[in-house]
Amino acid sequence: MKRIIIILVAFLLLFGGCSLVPPENATSKTVQPTEYDEYFTASQVDNKDLNEIISRNFARNSALDNNTNKRGVSTRNKLINEQNKEQIQRFEYGNYSAKENSCEVIAVHNAKLLTGRQSSLSETIRDFQRNGLMIGDGSLGSNPYKLDVILDKYGMEYTSVKLDEMTRQGIYVISYWRDGMALNGCHTVAVEYKQDMYITYNLYGDGEIKTMSPNEYAKGYIVGFYLGEKKEIES
Repeated sequence: MKRIIIILVAFLLLFGGCSLVPPENATSKTVQPTEYDEYFTASQVDNKDLNEIISRNFARNSALDNNTNKRGVSTRNKLINEQNKEQIQRFEYGNYSAKENSCEVIAVHNAKLLTGRQSSLSETIRDFQRNGLMIGDGSLGSNPYKLDVILDKYGMEYTSVKLDEMTRQGIYVISYWRDGMALNGCHTVAVEYKQDMYITYNLYGDGEIKTMSPNEYAKGYIVGFYLGEKKEIES
């Protein structure tokens, strides 16, 4: 079985996965530990190495968010739509540029802002790492099946939803396989639904907010959460 999993990792690394292949019985209403979850976790990185990664990442990333390097790339209380651009490339998640592997982190960061909480990418990356959502050294991004863990840590109320259940006004975080295929990798986004219109943040990482239904791009739906109505950022 380990040999099969190693082969799976190799394929995902080759084709650009953000996490793992879903178990056969996975549904959007259950977030259960699985054989894959137990394998692809931060615990697979030595605790000393993980702590060093967390410290190194936070030192670099918080300098960017605090503008102590005077390069004007702070994400503090700013919605992120440009994962593929230079600003996010400067941040680190694990041993990699956040441009490559941080879509889950960005989605939760955006969701925090949209539900009235303050946030920065540096703090959200640190929290993902401390709570075991980062897969290994970050080579495969984050585990979408454990997003409920970080939502709990932030005290965010949520309801698991299927794709066809995204009918309530408010904020969602959803994960899906690109083009419906696991080997194309997964993507996670924050979605706002209001007045019969869906607004998706960081859909293509090109700096633009997209107004298209998740039914158009999330056919390979993995898991999703409804987080409630949109709120202004808390002071």
